[in-house]
Amino acid sequence: MQRKIFKFKIISKDGNCVLSLDYTNLTNKIISPVKESLIKIESDEKCKLLFIGKEDCRLTLDDVYNLSSLFQSVVGSSLVWDIIGDYLHTGDNQKLDGYLLVNSDIINQSMSNTLALFQQYTPYDTEIVKTATRCGLYLIGGTAIDLLCRHYSIPFWRNRSDNDLDFWTSFANKERSRFVKQVGDKFGIGVEDSSDYVVSLELEKVKIETDILIDYDCANIKFASSINGICVMSPIYLFSSKFDRYINTANIRRKNTDFYDLQTLLSVIEKTNGFDELESHLSNRDYDRRAEDMLNDIITSML
Repeated sequence: MQRKIFKFKIISKDGNCVLSLDYTNLTNKIISPVKESLIKIESDEKCKLLFIGKEDCRLTLDDVYNLSSLFQSVVGSSLVWDIIGDYLHTGDNQKLDGYLLVNSDIINQSMSNTLALFQQYTPYDTEIVKTATRCGLYLIGGTAIDLLCRHYSIPFWRNRSDNDLDFWTSFANKERSRFVKQVGDKFGIGVEDSSDYVVSLELEKVKIETDILIDYDCANIKFASSINGICVMSPIYLFSSKFDRYINTANIRRKNTDFYDLQTLLSVIEKTNGFDELESHLSNRDYDRRAEDMLNDIITSML
């Protein structure tokens, strides 16, 4: 059996050091009985455990949960964990798998230098999105809103959907098949459902559902944009497509979620001085009076 080593850097006010932990046989069944007998360290300091979700990350979601549980047992104080997309410092050893930050000031200082592009559920979320970017797929949905909110320092009122990544692409983009092959080779595809308008994948090893919307409207390519090297559709497109669903859905829960998402997107559009473009785009959508009233209600709720 190949040994599984978690190499991490402890960063505290007293200094830094790099340690390696063999977690080959680590399971929750092993951790639970020995929790009380473990020697506690840093009992008076807040701690944060960071996993680096780089492209060659070896950690599974079970590994993340088990390691987090073990570290929580050892530090003996409040500990939270997160997944980041890159190293905290450019000079760090490229074989690092994570960090243990000790002390509130250290946590705040370190996290101000690097923030996850969007909320992470697995160590592979960022890798999958970057693979999509290289294949001409543009992020949409709640993850896109989360990314835009973090970029423009706007609060996002909810967590993005758990393990759900959605993308837009033009029908002319043949690279989408390369994306399917690359993620399929690495993560396995449990379910694949394809039509002329959407490709739905369930990535088996990481339990991530991915939908690729295939757009035949060539005009929408003007809404393609890039944020921090990630391809994402503009807030104008995201607002328009979500509003179309909002006015047509009969699902009360979804309608409520869409309402607050639309408010959030208006905040992003305001910050990017995009109201004129939004007004111009919506004026060409040929909405009826009912839809116009619903749109005015959303705008009025922001005042």
